[in-house]
Amino acid sequence: MSSVSATVFFACIHVHLYQYIYYNSLVGGVGGAYRNFELDYWDTSFREAMGYLNKNAKPGTTIMVIGSSRQAARLYAVPGLEVRSLQKLNKSQTQPYYLLSSTRRNGDLHHCDKAEIVAVVERDGGILAHVKKIDPGRNCK
Repeated sequence: MSSVSATVFFACIHVHLYQYIYYNSLVGGVGGAYRNFELDYWDTSFREAMGYLNKNAKPGTTIMVIGSSRQAARLYAVPGLEVRSLQKLNKSQTQPYYLLSSTRRNGDLHHCDKAEIVAVVERDGGILAHVKKIDPGRNCK
């Protein structure tokens, strides 16, 4: 195996489950591509993020999803969690909820920036998705 092939092989092991996010060292790897190039454009990291929510969110909790992958989040949610699009947020909501966001197209930077990040899906220095706990009226406008 050539040294280039070995490098790519080990890099893919390092980002396993998300091999398609691999970037070479000219870009700085996945960490260098983070916020500069597309990483998890299929939102497959939502499965891992929903694993956190399935364990930590109480039944009846609302999970708001930023982006077009609400169906991916819903697919991995346990019964009892309500997965909704951010566009369907009730502005008068008073109960805490979670915000699941991909970092795709940096869309996560425009929502609830003061909210507590409670879970992160990260590989090789690049954040793919995160979960924020939202306390309406206090940390998200």
